[in-house]
Amino acid sequence: MFYFLTSFEMGAQNNPLFSIDSIGQNIINADLSNGFEMFNLELFFENRSNDTLQLKWRREFDENCPDQWYITSADPLISYPPSINESVLVITMLPGDSNFIIQQSYVPNFLPGCCDSKIIFFDANNPSNILDTAYFHIGVNSGDCTTTKVAEIENAAGTIFPNPTTGIIQLKDWEAIEQIQIFDCTGRLVYDKQQPKNNVLSVEGLLPNVYCVKIQMKDSNWKVEKLIVQ
Repeated sequence: MFYFLTSFEMGAQNNPLFSIDSIGQNIINADLSNGFEMFNLELFFENRSNDTLQLKWRREFDENCPDQWYITSADPLISYPPSINESVLVITMLPGDSNFIIQQSYVPNFLPGCCDSKIIFFDANNPSNILDTAYFHIGVNSGDCTTTKVAEIENAAGTIFPNPTTGIIQLKDWEAIEQIQIFDCTGRLVYDKQQPKNNVLSVEGLLPNVYCVKIQMKDSNWKVEKLIVQ
């Protein structure tokens, strides 16, 4: 199975929650024969304002999402089944709160395809006040998986490889990297490296799991990639 993942900033200077608000993944050669294969996309968000925020969210799907897919969402408080497209609990964030995760999980149910969606965060006390939006794109075993109006995400090779890894990763364009942070599925920081001196890093101390890697480039842009440790 080969993974291609790219993320980029969209209006990051003005976004109160997301420094990176779009994530995309195209997957080829995935084994869908058992019907239970799951793929996850995650974005970090933080309170980048000086005010305490009380948030809720709703999600919207584009027309390209297959009806047969089982798509769930999870925020820091609760996981929601496919039938729920708006959060129930209010997320309270103090100024400076960070490393919160919003996740979409996809079970294709044997069916290849693509799906573009967005999760819209709004003021829990004033639903018409839209605070920020997260964009998700995924393609599974689809040879024609172009994004639609929900997000414009292009395919690119990852910065870290091999992925999955057994403990050693190599870095593409490592000379342009300022900092690497790795977070587990709960949002806990488990690895932090400033200005790597070569293109090889050891993550042998991490337990087998799926991790989120935040890579700060020397031009101040951030990339987010999923890392699978076996």
